Amino acid sequence: MRRTTLRLVLLTAVVVGLVPVTFLLIGLNVRATLQQKAPDPEAKPAYGLGCAAPTLTSVEGMNQWIDSARTVAGFVGADVGASVQLSDGRSVWVFGDTIRAASVPGPEMVHNSMMVVDKKCIRVVSTPDGGAVVPDGPDGVGYWPTTIDHLAVPGGDKVAVGLMRVSPHGPGTWDFTILGSALAEFWVPTGGTPELVQVVDVGGRARDDRPTWGVSVVVNDPWIHVYGTSRPSPDSTGWALHVARLRLPDITRPDRWQYWDGRRWGADPNTTAAVIPADGGVSRVLSVFQRGRHWYAVSKRGDFLGTDLVIWKADAPQGPFLAGPPVKQIPSTPDHLQYMALAHPHLLPEPGSIVVSWSRNGGGLDAIRADPTRYRPVFARVPLP
Repeated sequence: MRRTTLRLVLLTAVVVGLVPVTFLLIGLNVRATLQQKAPDPEAKPAYGLGCAAPTLTSVEGMNQWIDSARTVAGFVGADVGASVQLSDGRSVWVFGDTIRAASVPGPEMVHNSMMVVDKKCIRVVSTPDGGAVVPDGPDGVGYWPTTIDHLAVPGGDKVAVGLMRVSPHGPGTWDFTILGSALAEFWVPTGGTPELVQVVDVGGRARDDRPTWGVSVVVNDPWIHVYGTSRPSPDSTGWALHVARLRLPDITRPDRWQYWDGRRWGADPNTTAAVIPADGGVSRVLSVFQRGRHWYAVSKRGDFLGTDLVIWKADAPQGPFLAGPPVKQIPSTPDHLQYMALAHPHLLPEPGSIVVSWSRNGGGLDAIRADPTRYRPVFARVPLP
């Protein structure tokens, strides 16, 4: 995979205006408090709603700016923030529940959004109706992105986005159901605008005790490696990590996928083995990436209730993954959640280290609007094991 250096502007332009809203705990509750706006029938597709060109040159300076800036391109907040660098040097970022300013056409919150960032500008990928970039289904099912990667081909990039299918059924914090996984394919022509090609449901109904696929996707030509997490027991202290692989033409054919059973790749999804066990394991959503001949999994150990940000290392996509010592302490409290640690391998790359982010959540919608920094990510450079 092609990994080249991005200027810090590619990161800082994105994160300043994006306020994380908790992916699993708070997002639906916040959505219930919003005044929904009807889509504007006159709204036209727009590639960009704003452009920013910061000149910060360090992760430390970036975090200082995050804590002082207000908004970018009308965005108040969003969660997830997974990213990938394209073959033309730009980066694509995908976000979950995205709160938008009242002046922006369309709903005040959408299930997902996308941005393309180059050396000068952050650009919002918009739809004709101002809705989500991966539209809700006709039955109201929405899509929360979890991961993104790409495959460079002549003329541009094929981009794969891992998704969770979710259905709200009430206004409360837990009034939603995770239905399962999906994968979205985008075509991004060189220098052009991302175009949604297809959305494919993956696997059956989600259950904690079997893998929910698509929490991390890594393209390693000719294979796409799709990672899933499971919790075999309610008493598990984390989530187990599993892996499957497929070739791009088979993205719509789960019967052609191959699953790692602990010894070999096979066709039976019921025999998949954990490459990281659940006890002391990963969060439900995490990052897996390749650098050189090594593979790494970056996660907060123990999910929301855990404390340690940990990096697991392996020599192959199927592991075995071995945990290094904690690289950061990111505990949560009842009024200050820290969660969803993600890796950004293309950002400010340096040998022996990686830039990671995690989300903060500390208050309701009114608190967000009064102080957006309460719901913004934190970035840090941490050592690789």
